[in-house]
Amino acid sequence: LVLKIQEGTQSAFEELYERREKKIYAYLWNLLNYNYDDAISLTSDVFIKLYEYVKNQPLTNVKWFIYRLAHNLAIDRMRAKKTYMETSLDQNYLQDSLAYVDWHKDRLQSSFKQKLFEQLITYLDIQQREILYLVYQEKKSYQEIASILWINKNSVWTIVFNAKKKLNELASLHGI
Repeated sequence: LVLKIQEGTQSAFEELYERREKKIYAYLWNLLNYNYDDAISLTSDVFIKLYEYVKNQPLTNVKWFIYRLAHNLAIDRMRAKKTYMETSLDQNYLQDSLAYVDWHKDRLQSSFKQKLFEQLITYLDIQQREILYLVYQEKKSYQEIASILWINKNSVWTIVFNAKKKLNELASLHGI
């Protein structure tokens, strides 16, 4: 597809876009704390920049390049909005939400668990959220993640371990 795009074939780029757009949107949506508008905007930006790059440069690993581009644009957006600052856990929100729930695990509805998990995961730092998303949603190996983020494979393992530990602490703090 890259060669066809470099030759000027518009349908090749459209095919590449169709193949990758949903995954990149989901990746950005997770990174940007479930911000729909920013995720949509940056998804478009990723493919615009990809198209501009591919027209003039050889590219061997498109998949890696797209994720790296998405990562960099998301970090830039967060810095611009200053959303990377530490936030404190809104305990009232969690307590109010959990007050309506029967605490037996088998009776919890999956949609509630998902919303609660989304609330808890927003209190992880950006790197932890990103890596957990790549591991559990994208099913990427630690080596692939290390390559995308330009870090050591062992660092990926450590970050996953620490993120899971922090999520467990947050969950147990609220009786989950």
